[in-house]
Amino acid sequence: MQTAVMSHFRGHERLRRRDVLGLAISTAGIATIVLGSGADVAFGPTMKGDLLVLAATVLWSVYTVGSKPLADRFGPITATAWTMGLGAVPLVLVSLPAALAEPWGRVRPATWAGIVFSALGALVIAYLIWYRGVQRIGPSRTALYSNVTPLVAMLTAWAALGETPTAWQVAGAAGIFTGIYLTRT
Repeated sequence: MQTAVMSHFRGHERLRRRDVLGLAISTAGIATIVLGSGADVAFGPTMKGDLLVLAATVLWSVYTVGSKPLADRFGPITATAWTMGLGAVPLVLVSLPAALAEPWGRVRPATWAGIVFSALGALVIAYLIWYRGVQRIGPSRTALYSNVTPLVAMLTAWAALGETPTAWQVAGAAGIFTGIYLTRT
């Protein structure tokens, strides 16, 4: 929802009533999945973690909306290359002491395969798809697909942990897909 509002005010997209309705229904779907689990949902003793999550979502929205001109001008491949390259610099600097202390000779081949898969699959390919979406359908509609994450988590918990989705959670999933449908038509 934040991305849509930011994108609208930056002039990247005009939100139609149907878009606002879709965003609201999808957001309500997320809340219904989380709250419909039957587990207690509450803020922790300190709100630092909750505020960090909120800050992360705001910064991701700023990043997505801010990257629209980059994706439009240079395309998804160049935009991904620049963001991956520039983003790697602070990560390398922060992790350098630990990397130098790591006994690299003891790292197993399966671990290296996981690192390569994570770098290529979870980062490069995902960012290429993300930037293509930002370029083609705009930041708001692209960001809306992030709302599927709680649904994937719910289905994974069902398959891996045997946590059966509640009727409320199924209704929340329907809300997410309804919201996506409304904004895509």
